[in-house]
Amino acid sequence: MSYAVLPGAVEARNRTREMMEFLQTPLPTKAKLYYKIRTKYEGIKPFIFNEGQMQLHEHSEAQLEARGYIRTILCKSRQWGGSTYIQGRSYDKVAYGERGTKALIMTHKMEATGNLFAMTKRFHDSMPDRFKVYSPRASATRLTFPRRDS
Repeated sequence: MSYAVLPGAVEARNRTREMMEFLQTPLPTKAKLYYKIRTKYEGIKPFIFNEGQMQLHEHSEAQLEARGYIRTILCKSRQWGGSTYIQGRSYDKVAYGERGTKALIMTHKMEATGNLFAMTKRFHDSMPDRFKVYSPRASATRLTFPRRDS
């Protein structure tokens, strides 16, 4: 006995499988493969965690497992990439985590806040279309994902 296959069913199943694999990919791997950052001297490059970012990630994951939330104070975080890690993690949680998740960027200077938001926007803009979350109304200060209520 054979079954008829609807047109596009195999492609849809493959896209679903690919998306599920993407969503289960650990953040350091996802960042390396898909997130882009602007470096000081080399232009746009993949976001590969440095040692400090990897330690912060492991610390954050351990805290999340133990407490159910993360609370960390970062000193001089721009010097070693802490801000970049926080932006990447926030983008990942808002775009691909639980529905309704929101994030806020706030610094002591408007220009610094804009620079951090530009980093988040770059993560989103450089994402391959097959994984990019629908965002109809990106502005200079806001990125929304209405289908995710985020």
